[in-house]
Amino acid sequence: MMQAAKWLVNTDAGLLVRIAAGVIFFLVMAIVDINRHGRRATHWREYLILLTAVAIALLGAIGYRGGLVWFSADFGEMVAHDDFRPYRFMAVYGVHLGGYIGGALGTLWAVRSILMERTKIKDSPSPAQ
Repeated sequence: MMQAAKWLVNTDAGLLVRIAAGVIFFLVMAIVDINRHGRRATHWREYLILLTAVAIALLGAIGYRGGLVWFSADFGEMVAHDDFRPYRFMAVYGVHLGGYIGGALGTLWAVRSILMERTKIKDSPSPAQ
């Protein structure tokens, strides 16, 4: 039992298993919410936000493991010369990149919601005067 826990916490494969378990859990919860409540479902939005947070953390982990070296030639030089704690730098870069992507997605969602509400207002009959 202890070996399995160490494997789950200390290996790259264990990290992927933990992330996959979290993503599957939140997706199942969102699907159940949509199936139970149909168009009135609201919790799926919360699960989507949590999934976005998991994706941001995943980008940080990828950066820490050196997965963002291809993103910039400077990263490769930093790793080759071990300058400025390169893996910590790339972890921070990955988290920030995920934050920007999440912010962009949130902005697009807000614009979509506003446009949908405006369409409803425009299409609704005006009150009699």
